Amino acid sequence: MADTNVFSVASVHADWLGARQTALSGNIANANVPGYRAVNTVSFDQFLEAAARSLGSNSAPASLAVGSDPFVETSEGVAIEQELFRAAEVRSAHSLNTAITSSFHSLFLAAARAQ
Repeated sequence: MADTNVFSVASVHADWLGARQTALSGNIANANVPGYRAVNTVSFDQFLEAAARSLGSNSAPASLAVGSDPFVETSEGVAIEQELFRAAEVRSAHSLNTAITSSFHSLFLAAARAQ
């Protein structure tokens, strides 16, 4: 079983959240463009699976984002309310990611001081 670096996984997750926020803001900006099709991202689980397959099973988590395209065009138009709800989810997930990373950083520092 390979070691997993929490900070690397958190960094990849933050990158994916940024891509998702980019897709959502683009959808909102183009909501009134005739024929525009909404763009979304694949789920984080699917993103990691696709990245791991493309790089091989022994890849480090920090390199999982390389070569993976998180964007998917959907067949639906843009519903502003739905896009704003998704944007709120991204904000909440980013806050959680930051809190978890901060907690692990504090634990890491405490362990380093103890030695």
